[in-house]
Amino acid sequence: MFRAYYIDQPLSEAESAEVAKSLGLSNADSVEQALIPGPWPRLSWRDIASSDTSHHLQAATHNLRRAGILRDKGRSVGLIIPHDQFWGAICATAILRLTGECPMAVQPWVAGDDGPVRGLIQIFGFPDVPVVHWWSTHPQETAENGRS
Repeated sequence: MFRAYYIDQPLSEAESAEVAKSLGLSNADSVEQALIPGPWPRLSWRDIASSDTSHHLQAATHNLRRAGILRDKGRSVGLIIPHDQFWGAICATAILRLTGECPMAVQPWVAGDDGPVRGLIQIFGFPDVPVVHWWSTHPQETAENGRS
């Protein structure tokens, strides 16, 4: 069982199946997704530019505990990167502090001309899994982007 935490949108069934396959798990049911509940403090440009993120890290830590992260202490988990990458970085740091393990980053978004586009999945493994997997659940995007 591989647990992946998310803030804004979970993976689709097809995306879960691809993550499971990539990690050598039996099926999409082997990927359990857990919502990290809010509330999330509002962000300003001052917050993003500040080197003091302790307030945001405290909020993420509290919300991850409510999501059940402590049951994953010492286990590798995933973080489905949210649209707001600031919160993705803050949550990754909080997961490391709470579990003792860097989360695998599961990124279902790529930069598009009009903002993030869903379809291509990237998995970034940290120290123990230094690989990147690319695939698409949408054949037209695979052809257009030249990835398979």
